[in-house]
Amino acid sequence: AVDSGYWPLYRYNPEAVAHGNNPFQLDSRKIKGDLFKFLAKENRFAAVMRRDPKHAQELDDRLQEQVVQKNHLLQVLNKEDLEGQFHKLVEGLSDAKSTADMVTVLYGSETGNAEEQAKNLMQDIRARGLKAQVSSLDDFDFEELPNQKIVIMVVSTCGLGEFPANSKQTWLKLQSQDLPMSWLSGTKFAVFGLGDSTYSQFCVAAIQFDTRLGELGGQRMLKRGVGDDRDEDRYYTGWEAWLP
Repeated sequence: AVDSGYWPLYRYNPEAVAHGNNPFQLDSRKIKGDLFKFLAKENRFAAVMRRDPKHAQELDDRLQEQVVQKNHLLQVLNKEDLEGQFHKLVEGLSDAKSTADMVTVLYGSETGNAEEQAKNLMQDIRARGLKAQVSSLDDFDFEELPNQKIVIMVVSTCGLGEFPANSKQTWLKLQSQDLPMSWLSGTKFAVFGLGDSTYSQFCVAAIQFDTRLGELGGQRMLKRGVGDDRDEDRYYTGWEAWLP
């Protein structure tokens, strides 16, 4: 499965963390095996091959193309983005741990997916020995936002570019021209968006939050991440790439 590219394999080196490096490194860098031969050993695929060999070959060709594309993406992320993301994440969370600051996780969620991810993230942060709190955007005291050292937002986009109901008031307040451009100068932030790429306004809510926080002087801790409901593992694919 690994040789054919069906499963990516990572090697974990805990000593790398002490040097500020990403402990997870992609070990399966090249596709060396035959995907068709691997699938032939799987009963569910073998049944299709026996029943309709031509259709099985077409499916294999399409899967092979997707596997190659995914492998290329993992190579890029492993060499560049993941390393940079990990450094920034470790730096931000280390600062919070050393100063006993609270990590504030805020979400804008309509169907519950963004809320679930936000609450899982809070638990992960607490497991690292840090203080963390979670809230919907509109339930959080807006005036307290500049007092937060680290803010992580998880925001979905609904339908044709609608903001989740529990984030609309916060978004309206953020657009106020009365807010100084240094309003969030003491805050590090990161934004992750959930959406469906078949819509033209894909993740527009997260994009606008991310842009506005930067305009108000916030220090971007991580590049904006996006989770696409159309990906193989839905939004988890983007989440895992964004937050190692």
